[in-house]
Amino acid sequence: MNEIRSIASAGESGLYSVEAEQNVLGLLLGNNDLMANIGQLAALHFYDPCHGRIFEAIAKRSQRGEVASPITINQDIGDDPGLASLGGHRYLVRLAGAGMGGTFIADYCKLIVDCWKSREVVSAMERAKAGLAQRLPHESPADHVSQLLTRVHEVASISEEAASSSFLMAMADGASMIHDAWKRGDGLSGVSTGIKAIDDATGGLAGHRLYVIGGRPGMGKTALALQIALNCARRGDGVFFTSLEMPKEEIATRFFSHQMSLEGRRVPYFNLSKAQMSESDGAALLDISRRFEALPFDIGGSLTKDPARLRQAVIRAQSRMNLKLIVIDYLQLLTPTGARNGYERVSEASLFCKTLAREFGLPVLALSQLSRSVEQRDDKRPVMSDLRESGQVEQDADFIAFTYRPSYYLTQDARRETDANKQYEMQQQAEMQKTRMEFLVEKNRGGPTGQSVLFCDLPVNTIRD
Repeated sequence: MNEIRSIASAGESGLYSVEAEQNVLGLLLGNNDLMANIGQLAALHFYDPCHGRIFEAIAKRSQRGEVASPITINQDIGDDPGLASLGGHRYLVRLAGAGMGGTFIADYCKLIVDCWKSREVVSAMERAKAGLAQRLPHESPADHVSQLLTRVHEVASISEEAASSSFLMAMADGASMIHDAWKRGDGLSGVSTGIKAIDDATGGLAGHRLYVIGGRPGMGKTALALQIALNCARRGDGVFFTSLEMPKEEIATRFFSHQMSLEGRRVPYFNLSKAQMSESDGAALLDISRRFEALPFDIGGSLTKDPARLRQAVIRAQSRMNLKLIVIDYLQLLTPTGARNGYERVSEASLFCKTLAREFGLPVLALSQLSRSVEQRDDKRPVMSDLRESGQVEQDADFIAFTYRPSYYLTQDARRETDANKQYEMQQQAEMQKTRMEFLVEKNRGGPTGQSVLFCDLPVNTIRD
């Protein structure tokens, strides 16, 4: 290349702009202080691989507080074959001499990143096309389409903001959050769960955060998650709810039972599933289905065990409604690729949930099973150590709570008791506590920990203060 062309336009339908790359490199070689204005520009964004390596060399020197000039960069990568083919040291000198418009370097950097995004989308489309043409018998076309859409969303969601924010910007965002809570009048900075005790502990479910509710089977954690999701949806807040062990029909049946109980008809969902109800109950059920058919509540299918498909399902839900909450039931059933054992699988699933919260700017409520070690203790209330066999959940979560129902264990103990008097006493205690659920907050970033007592009527999926 014998001359440095002026920046005029991006080449080949916006897929690259060599001129923008040259101008940015020239400006940086002439004034290293402009590194503060490049935003998220990285070596991988450059169309010309040699330009990417020149940028990387400049960035490394800048990080070390050293001068990046044509002379020093030539010392660092002078033996690079690509640089040699462009003219070596003379090319670097011409770059530095041709850089112009330092005031607009952020715009040039954005153009380079935008071109990279376009190339990534085109590349993903080409991979999908090739995959569809050569797919194996066991592969579904949906697999390739899902991979394409996931990559497109990943590229599109990359923010143009700088990697860091000034303290002034942070204060402005914080003030905005406080003002929004004040304007709503509920004192919450996040999405209300509809259960005051939980709202008091969390301040509302905040965006970008991972909330984990753990418990042994029978402790009501799924019922609680579904109750929170329904409370949100009935207010008009969109919810994406995926249960990896419960079919959508059972979720719907639980909803019908719950809503009927609110309207004065207590029909357990187990009875509904077998159509054990009166004619008037059937009429009420049809009325509820008509009134709530537009409820902003999307249910993920069994294929959402795969994180890529789960992410894609969230994207579709977000396109259809004002999505405010993502619920995953439960962590241990997600199946990330490449995990070699159970610990790694749950660790990767936990990290995926945290990344999902940050990517979409939404709260993610994930349920977690606990190990059987809970059952071996006299006091069967879960503690934080019961999560330590579940990968990195304890580290990734912003909030961790456990559900505990004393009546469950009292009933179990009564069944094993051989003394009739003691058995009767245990049964009476279990009956007295059958509506008691303890909500045990063990980790709360920026908030209180402790215990709350909730009312639960699990046969009709109802939990409240």
